[in-house]
Amino acid sequence: MEQFLRHLDRFQQGTNARLALHHPAPPLHQSVPRLPEDFREVYRLHALEGRYYEEISAQLRIPKATVGTRLIRARRKLRDLLMPSTVEETAHALA
Repeated sequence: MEQFLRHLDRFQQGTNARLALHHPAPPLHQSVPRLPEDFREVYRLHALEGRYYEEISAQLRIPKATVGTRLIRARRKLRDLLMPSTVEETAHALA
């Protein structure tokens, strides 16, 4: 739990520094539960518990490549949840 709180503090400090004045966003600990279950479990095991891809693969009985894919998608989803205005502006600009 202590490792999770340190990780959360570092992430929030960086995010808050960039967004505090212009983009109010929910904190990371409020966003992680909003991830789809498959992504949330892989993110929790890797980012919060410090497990290696191989350990996660064995524990969840999924291929190592799937662990990587789910982790990437979890990070993207968290980014979208934490910075919704930026994502919407980018999508609008690309349309």
